[in-house]
Amino acid sequence: TITQVVNNASILGGTGADTLTVTGLVTSGYIQVGGTGNSLISASGGIISSTLLGGSGADSFDFTASGVTTARIIGGAGNDTFTFTGVVSAASIVGGTGNDSISFGSLATTGLGAVSNTYFFGAGGGLDTLSFGSAPFSTATQNFTIAVDSSFGATSSFTFTSATSVVSFGSATNNILLNGVTGVGANEIASLGITFTTVASSVI
Repeated sequence: TITQVVNNASILGGTGADTLTVTGLVTSGYIQVGGTGNSLISASGGIISSTLLGGSGADSFDFTASGVTTARIIGGAGNDTFTFTGVVSAASIVGGTGNDSISFGSLATTGLGAVSNTYFFGAGGGLDTLSFGSAPFSTATQNFTIAVDSSFGATSSFTFTSATSVVSFGSATNNILLNGVTGVGANEIASLGITFTTVASSVI
């Protein structure tokens, strides 16, 4: 547990299941857990201009009541979980391989919520779940980009099934579940400000 401000410093875990708890502000920092264990990175003091990296296990990233700004957060392999309950802005999130779960909590449906964030979905991404607070949603999740590996083809080939809330990329094992998004009225993808784009594999 680290209670002090982390400024321009690195925190590295070991090869097992790590638990890194940071209650101070992290700015220009680098935090990494390693190995195959199921590790936890918990930050409650705020994350600014920092990189957080998981290992190959089912890692958890807990940002309860913590603001996240201009950060890059990478889950790595395994079924990772990302929980954001504070304001998230200009963040880049990479789930990695495995069935990952990303929740933006209630602030993502208010005027202070997720703004200009990007979620990267690569080849072999599995079935990932994105949640934006509680329905009904609002347009406050605007400027949220889902950047998909270009190997899946053009965005025009992506399909959304409202009955299941699943976006498919032409593969039975690589899809994104937009939890609670029905494609009707205020719950439409476009109304929420969610857009899709493609990027090269090297970007993810």
